Amino acid sequence: MTMITLSLYIKIIHILNINTIEVISIIIINICLIVFAGVQIYQSDKWIKRVNMQIDSDNIEPHLNRQVITWEAVQIVLLIGFAAASIVFGYKLYKQFGWNIYKKIGANIQMQRMYRTYLVFLLLLKLDLLLLMGFQILNLVFLFSDDTDQTQTIIVQSIMVASVIPMVGLALWGVRRENKVAMIIFAIASGITIGNFLYILAKFIINRDENLLTLLDILGILITIMSMVIAYLAIRNFDCGLKDHFEKRDHDDAVNLEACGQGSQGQRKRFSIDD
Repeated sequence: MTMITLSLYIKIIHILNINTIEVISIIIINICLIVFAGVQIYQSDKWIKRVNMQIDSDNIEPHLNRQVITWEAVQIVLLIGFAAASIVFGYKLYKQFGWNIYKKIGANIQMQRMYRTYLVFLLLLKLDLLLLMGFQILNLVFLFSDDTDQTQTIIVQSIMVASVIPMVGLALWGVRRENKVAMIIFAIASGITIGNFLYILAKFIINRDENLLTLLDILGILITIMSMVIAYLAIRNFDCGLKDHFEKRDHDDAVNLEACGQGSQGQRKRFSIDD
């Protein structure tokens, strides 16, 4: 459900901002949904067998119905169809990507490359905000359901959940303002996030044979590593002119907005004179 909500959110942002690179994220999310659905079918089948074995040993009737697996199989077929459609439309839209960058940046190849890196980093920050927070919350729920006393681990995990928004906000401000200190803090926080995922995996999830949570935590680690790599590439582009371009564009937008406001006032004045 979280992934579907995220996909809808990114589609809306893509339409509003005309950011074609986000089409790639929609394709990635659809592929992830297919993988999650496959893991869910496997895990549902495993748990139904375990419960039915326990029912047999206790001489209880009736057994659990396996009809739920059929519905999950239908779901994965539909997801494959939607994923295929998104890949086709995404490829057609991606052809517009270079033209959109040219309109915003100009013909400077180096500036276009830096702007692509910037957009990819923004995309990863959106994934960090929604996916990492979702995965961390799932880990927290898993810890609450554990029979043993995990108070200290739950406190640490709660801090990790609460730190996602400030971490992403700091990185967004840092890459926009080309602040290296903010980006280094983001990299350190990302490293701590990876360590937390590894700790949860090693101590709890793998030992409990939780396939879906294991997959989600591994995906969280991969997304965090990708964010750190792209953050490093973005830092290398600092002080190369991209910030000046943003400031000039913001200034031009403010000037155009002010001119439109003055034009409207002047028009209203002319109307009053004509009346």
